[in-house]
Amino acid sequence: MRIRDSFVCVLIFLAISPRVTQASETLVDDIVQHWQRSKALALAIANAIPENLYSQGAATQETTLDGQLNGIALSDVLACTMALHTRAPERFQSAFDKPMDSSKAGVIENLTEAFGYCIEGLKMMTDSDVSQMAVFKGRQRTRFDIFWEAYARSTFMIGQASMLMQSKGLTPPEVGARYDF
Repeated sequence: MRIRDSFVCVLIFLAISPRVTQASETLVDDIVQHWQRSKALALAIANAIPENLYSQGAATQETTLDGQLNGIALSDVLACTMALHTRAPERFQSAFDKPMDSSKAGVIENLTEAFGYCIEGLKMMTDSDVSQMAVFKGRQRTRFDIFWEAYARSTFMIGQASMLMQSKGLTPPEVGARYDF
């Protein structure tokens, strides 16, 4: 009876193993799709905000729209730099020494470059690469975890920017399906 059970288990494993392989081959593509959706929404919000509202904060003055959107760009670049093991784009090298460009054009360029850096870096990786360990926030994490945490943080910050827009009487842009999980 044990040999028969073992044989059945082997047959079941062999039958499902192509599906397991197929799923893991698309992990990076799935992550890239999520990042591309975030990029589309962040840029749509950045483009929808009139120039004169960029430096205005919420009623409580907690943050400004330009600060929120530049924060998305900077935090994404920092996380992707750690996950990709590459130098951050030149545009972000002085971000801690001087303020980032807070004009509408500057914010849009910052977001475009930040998302481009992360997405293009992801596209060069394999599923095996995203399973490797890296140090992030002082702890060992998989590169996947670093990308996913950055993506989740961006999603949260994009939602905050959307709420800031609404507090200014603006309607956030609709960019289609956003986060289909």
